[in-house]
Order: sequence, then structure tokens, then C-alpha cells
Amino acid sequence: MLASCAHSPPTKLTLSDLGTRFWQDTYYLSVTGQPSSIQCDVNSTYKALDDVFVRYKGQDATALFDSDDDLIKINDLKQKCLDKSMIKAAAIK
Repeated sequence: MLASCAHSPPTKLTLSDLGTRFWQDTYYLSVTGQPSSIQCDVNSTYKALDDVFVRYKGQDATALFDSDDDLIKINDLKQKCLDKSMIKAAAIK
């Protein structure tokens, strides 16, 4: 029985439905059942959604989540990060 468990595919990561948190210029969204979260830093150099980097344990989070629901949550997080980044960029000028 243990041998069959050793060869089972890894469980896919999913994102929480609890919403994002913002603290010290970083947005966070919890990963269900994990102590870590995906993160996005506010950066005044962001000009478009494609510029925004969302990470999970230092890796690109978009490559680790593949459900439509999770990708929508990642895009929502990116949009919040971009909006706050653009406000920050305008304040610098």
C-alpha cells in the first residue's frame, strides 16, 4: 500500500476564497492547506498587467496553478497590485 502512495501524483495547489491581504506594499493570497501564500509586491515601475510578478515560494505562481478559478484569483491579485503600483508611481512624480 505504501508503494502505491509513493507513486501517486502530487496534489494540485488551490487558492483560498478568503480574499487578499495587504501589508507593507505586498498583497498576499493564501494557498489552501499550506502555510505559504502567493505574493505580489507593489512596484512603481509596473505599467501593465503583464509586468506584475506573482510568486509562490519564489517561483512564478501562474505556472503552479491551472484551474480557471485560481487563474482568475491570480489575475485579480495582479490587478490590485497594478492599481496600487500606479497610484504609488503617480505619487512619486
